[in-house]
Amino acid sequence: MLDRSTGVYLLHLASPLSGSRAQHYIGYSRDVRARILSHQAGHGARFTRAAVNQHIPFDVVRFWPCPTMTSAMYVERSLKRRHNHADYCPICQARRELGFPQQHRPLVGRTVSPKV
Repeated sequence: MLDRSTGVYLLHLASPLSGSRAQHYIGYSRDVRARILSHQAGHGARFTRAAVNQHIPFDVVRFWPCPTMTSAMYVERSLKRRHNHADYCPICQARRELGFPQQHRPLVGRTVSPKV
């Protein structure tokens, strides 16, 4: 499926990053397989480097093939703008359907003020 395919991919982390609720990463590449290997080696995006440094495993859970890099960039941007990455994640969808609570760590060191 991912052999030298151009497209957009969704990564699911086994647990959220430390001090964050983030558990998903959306990216695009001309060679998705090579890009995933780069992420796993601790290179590439700051988000996946942090996951590797914190020893948090991640998996490719969705892939949207695209005919060109331009279309892949467009798809990635439109998915990121929606801010609901868990809705596209089959692991998170299954957890919701089974009635499990969302897997979020508390936001460490952040103060959240109520909206007025």
